[in-house]
Amino acid sequence: MKKTFLVLAIVALASVAASAKNYNISLAPYCDAFEITTEGSPLIYVGGVHDYSGCGVPSLYVGGFRHSFYTSIDPGGGSTILDLNSDPTFGYLDGLPYPLEFIFNVSGQCSWVIYADFTGTGHVIDNSGTCGFFTGAHAPKVQGTTYSAKRNQ
Repeated sequence: MKKTFLVLAIVALASVAASAKNYNISLAPYCDAFEITTEGSPLIYVGGVHDYSGCGVPSLYVGGFRHSFYTSIDPGGGSTILDLNSDPTFGYLDGLPYPLEFIFNVSGQCSWVIYADFTGTGHVIDNSGTCGFFTGAHAPKVQGTTYSAKRNQ
């Protein structure tokens, strides 16, 4: 009985690991990108790296959740939103205590938006744009630009 349970547990863990999905997202013309993975059963946990290798500064770990639209909004059920709500970019790169949240739509045309709380009164849109997907260990380097969350003042 114990042997059967152990085999079933190993098979279950292997199937969860095998179902993980990777997203390598480029934010050109900005110098930063993301290498993130969805995990869990169902695939709702998102974790990975906010890749600043093209910006010349260290990369940061990020995390969050995957959301899917209800079938009444998206009858095909294919729209997927990756919500990275624990990105410490402003605190690390600018020394500012503002929350930062990246939201990606990775179905169809890749798009993104950044919400920040500069005033302490609520999240506002800081930046947005379209994105692309890349293969390989790191994003293609984009020279002469700033990172996507750089505030316009």
